[in-house]
Amino acid sequence: MLQLVDETLEAFLRAEVPLPERDVDIAFEAPDSEWGARITRPTVNLYLWDLRRDVEFDAFGLERRTGRDQNEVWSPALPRMNLRFLVTAWASDIRDEHALLGAVLRALLLAPTVDEAYLTGELVDTQAPMTLVAARPDRKDSADIWSALGGQLKPGLDLLVAITLPDSAPSWQVMPEPSEISFGMDSTGGPGTGGPDSWSWGQAKGADGEADGDSASADGSEAAVEAGAGTAPAGSAS
Repeated sequence: MLQLVDETLEAFLRAEVPLPERDVDIAFEAPDSEWGARITRPTVNLYLWDLRRDVEFDAFGLERRTGRDQNEVWSPALPRMNLRFLVTAWASDIRDEHALLGAVLRALLLAPTVDEAYLTGELVDTQAPMTLVAARPDRKDSADIWSALGGQLKPGLDLLVAITLPDSAPSWQVMPEPSEISFGMDSTGGPGTGGPDSWSWGQAKGADGEADGDSASADGSEAAVEAGAGTAPAGSAS
């Protein structure tokens, strides 16, 4: 799944900044000093350094949604994840680095969500959009990340990418509401005794008139309730 996020971000940046492949590379490796020494072309680096569940906007329980076959289903709510990237620009001249990083920043700030055209693989079928939040002031200081990487401090953007996991949970088809419900009772015992042969039956019909589930017939009392019909027969329980 994470490689699909990488592919989506690369497609987004190349189109929206833009970053032509002939001019600029896009990398996802850890931007430590060893990696930086191998850079020979202008490069935008997106380093994924933190993953955690989004407890603020996460959902729980069952939710009703449209399945892949376009039928409505009940399914467990899919987890939403926050992915944090350190975004840096690399070039031989510091002014080129600043120009490149500024162009990336502008594209990220102007796009709170990633257009579906850039999504790849299973991300196309996710129910919620991929969102982007860049340069939030309440995020961890990037100096701590550079210290952990053992590299030289560089200007960088903190990018928060929120995604819903691709659908792989079990689901149950939503059954249509019945248009008619019939029920009845029959007993061979004495009045009010509910003898040993006492039984009841029921039947529900859908909008197409077809019965849903098993049914039975009886010579005893019977009542029919139609959806939207008037009051129940006298003496019946509500």
